[in-house]
Amino acid sequence: MTSITNPAVNPETPYVADSDPLAQAELAARSVTVSHVYAFPKALVFAAYSSADSLAQWWGPDGFTITTQRFDFRVGGIWEFMMHGPTQGGQPGVDYPNKIFFKQIDPEAGFTHLHGDDKMADDGTGALFTATISLSEANGQTTVTMQVVFGTAVQRDYVVKNHNAIEGGQQTLARLEGYLENLK
Repeated sequence: MTSITNPAVNPETPYVADSDPLAQAELAARSVTVSHVYAFPKALVFAAYSSADSLAQWWGPDGFTITTQRFDFRVGGIWEFMMHGPTQGGQPGVDYPNKIFFKQIDPEAGFTHLHGDDKMADDGTGALFTATISLSEANGQTTVTMQVVFGTAVQRDYVVKNHNAIEGGQQTLARLEGYLENLK
């Protein structure tokens, strides 16, 4: 596993000891976690995350598409893309600028990134949240768990309420399954 640490970047995902229920509750109040089980090997699932071409086929909630401006899947690398919202009432959807700074990448365990918009610096400063994509494999199936941690519970609640973050995360992971099925 490779990783990079930038202590000046917020929000950082803090270490939470299993024996500290207050810290666990505080982290849970700032987090959104969604999971999905795939009938595919971990290597194939990881590969779907590691290429701009494959991400363009499935990344984002239902009805959304992306256009990648740059993609450098390595620790310290940047993925910059525009997420295009679905057309509504004959009108073009809203465009959402996104920038990801990769902090950790491990093909066996997953990866962690800082996620922001076009205002985020290339070192991750100004990130809106930290996301960890965990991969585990058992009995020929791979479980992907996506945990997104915001700086505050208020930020988390805003994104859940106003941007349907939980449903969007579930839809994104379901679209990954459709992409993997099409590879058969």
